[in-house]
Amino acid sequence: MADDDALRRMVDIVRGAKFGLDCDASDFDARLVEAMQNSYEEDGNPFAIWVAVDWCKQTNSPFSQWMIDVLAGLGSRIFDVFNREEFKHEAENVGKALGFGSDGKGRDSKAGQMLRMQRDDNIAFHIAAEMWMAAERGVQLGETKVAASVATEFGVSPSTAERAWKDRGEAARSWLKISAA
Repeated sequence: MADDDALRRMVDIVRGAKFGLDCDASDFDARLVEAMQNSYEEDGNPFAIWVAVDWCKQTNSPFSQWMIDVLAGLGSRIFDVFNREEFKHEAENVGKALGFGSDGKGRDSKAGQMLRMQRDDNIAFHIAAEMWMAAERGVQLGETKVAASVATEFGVSPSTAERAWKDRGEAARSWLKISAA
């Protein structure tokens, strides 16, 4: 299996584990899209539709009716912005039409929260993977050293990587155990 295929397999396992899905199930792609639909319907997070679109694109899976309906609705919202001729703050208004934007000054948008959670999951998973690969070679690495290295890879501060590890490390270890099985 090529390195890209192995990495893809690991990402599938992690994504599936986050939603309690078995990546070996024949309906995995459809179940992951369904999980994004549930996320979108539960909290209105606009990022969920884009995760579903990206997933379908990567796996050459068809768009579900839910996706088509949401994208058509978002398209109508964008046209509404232009019909109102709100060109002064075009990018901001289109972003809001798509559901992006914060709930107030100093607050993260729902999409920002999801992006940060995914980034933290990825950081924690990389830390767990680095430590696991080192242990396989008989080398024990400290969490702080590995977090600093992963922080550089992700372009974040070491304290951000350490916080991600503290918050998401246990889940990352469990995902890694599933993928190593």
